[in-house]
Amino acid sequence: MKPGKDFEDRIRKRLERAGCHVVKLPDASAPFIRDEDGKTAKGGARFTSKNPYDLLVLRPARDAPQSLSAPYAMECKTTAGKTFTVATVKPHQLAGLLAFPWCAGVVVELRGLSRCFFVRAEVVAQWAEIAGKKSMNLDDLNGNATQLPVNTTGRESRTYYDVAGIFA
Repeated sequence: MKPGKDFEDRIRKRLERAGCHVVKLPDASAPFIRDEDGKTAKGGARFTSKNPYDLLVLRPARDAPQSLSAPYAMECKTTAGKTFTVATVKPHQLAGLLAFPWCAGVVVELRGLSRCFFVRAEVVAQWAEIAGKKSMNLDDLNGNATQLPVNTTGRESRTYYDVAGIFA
C-alpha cells in the first residue's frame, strides 16, 4: 500500500476507534489508457483527484452522545521529509476545504520526524499566499497547527496518532 493511502487508512481507523463516523470519499479513476494495439499501456489505470477532501467525519457531541457534533472535512497528507509542502494540497482541494461550512483542515504526517498535525484550512490558505514560503517546517507547524501525539498504547506495529486534538 502506498504511504499516502496507508496514512489515510490509519487516520480513518483512529477516528472510528475514537467513536467517530467516518465517510471516505472514493478516489475517482479515469479509464484505462490503451496503446495503439488496444492493449493496456504501461501504468494501467490513471487516478484523478477530483474530490474536495478525503474524509467527512462526524463525532458524537460531548454533551449529548446520542447526537452528532458539526462535521469535519479532512484531507490527509504524508511526507517522508521534515516539512509540509503546502502545494501538495491541490487548488481544488483547498477550495473545497475552505468552502466547507464547518471545521475543515489537513492532517499532515511528517514521517521523518514521526509527528502529525491538524492544520486548519484557513492556515493552509494563508501559507499558500505568503510569497517565498512554500512549506511549513516543524516550528511553523508547532505555532500554527494542533499536534496529534503518537499513541503508544497497545501492541500496534505501526505509528498511530491520538486524534482527539483535532476536536479541541
